[in-house]
Amino acid sequence: MDDKYKYMNDDSFMLAFGHLNPPITRIPHVIFKAEPASMSVVLDSVGQTGGVFGDYPLVDGSGEPYLEPEDGEIINDFVLWELPENQKALFKYGCYPKLDSFTMVINSRTSTALLSRLYLLFSSGIGDDESIFYYYNCIDRVAEVIPELGWAYIPLGDEVPYAMFVGGPRHEVAVKSVESILRETGVDCFRVRRGETV
Repeated sequence: MDDKYKYMNDDSFMLAFGHLNPPITRIPHVIFKAEPASMSVVLDSVGQTGGVFGDYPLVDGSGEPYLEPEDGEIINDFVLWELPENQKALFKYGCYPKLDSFTMVINSRTSTALLSRLYLLFSSGIGDDESIFYYYNCIDRVAEVIPELGWAYIPLGDEVPYAMFVGGPRHEVAVKSVESILRETGVDCFRVRRGETV
């Protein structure tokens, strides 16, 4: 192993992914400490504004507190993440993991059709009393939609201090760019494939 890569021990790996061969590690990615500065590098590299899938914006278009839809699916309002107050919340709440709950930062202009597909993907096969955002369910399924999403910043579980930036075919260059920029600023980065850190 090249010494520029930081090792993620098996216990941390299991906490982050739930098993040793997660699909998400088979697509272009880089793993680094979850922090606002790193997420900022990701957003700068993709040249897009982020929104937190798995959470809801703080304010609506009038600046009033956002009222979550009854079904909890933020589809038509996802673009509200672009509002300044919601961007502050993005860096406060989207950067870090939540207890047993999956979140990811994606393009705030993600289509309603793709957002609907995400809700369907994560809710498929779960019981009525289970959360569609149960972390291990989502982290195991999300790789299926990364090619369509283009990219995602994903905090890796509430007991792991890391986040992951993944990119589909159009964003492989952005993944390499993020890794390079973070390394230049002294942030440890690494990748994993088939359960091995590289």
